[in-house]
Amino acid sequence: MNETYNPGNEYDDTLTLPKTGLRITNGGLQRTSKHGAVTMRLPLEAIKSAAFHTGFDPACLEITLVGCGLGAIGYFVSENNVLTCLLYAAGVVLLGISLLAARYTRIVVKARGEVIRIPCIDLIDEGEGFILSLRQKIHE
Repeated sequence: MNETYNPGNEYDDTLTLPKTGLRITNGGLQRTSKHGAVTMRLPLEAIKSAAFHTGFDPACLEITLVGCGLGAIGYFVSENNVLTCLLYAAGVVLLGISLLAARYTRIVVKARGEVIRIPCIDLIDEGEGFILSLRQKIHE
């Protein structure tokens, strides 16, 4: 038998995005810090809409340009083979990082005339499912 089994609480209606720290519980949307402290609390009645957005982050272009610049320095300027290899390696690493960082995912909540943008670090399908459940709870 499970040690944490509680017969009085067989159904828990709390929905959670664990990495992002969002949860729907007690008639509201809460955001918690990594230490478990509540940092945001909105009643479901105050939420006008919720959406899940993905897109291209233009800040990654700066990293891409730096990586290309290091590669160009290695190709056109550097005469030392070791330095050229290091510049190429640094350029490739920066290009890889920029490709990984090119896409962002956000949860956008409109409440009380304000737009709240929360970066979502959970999986995309988990974030979309959370938003669908949140919309359903808002319209109940």
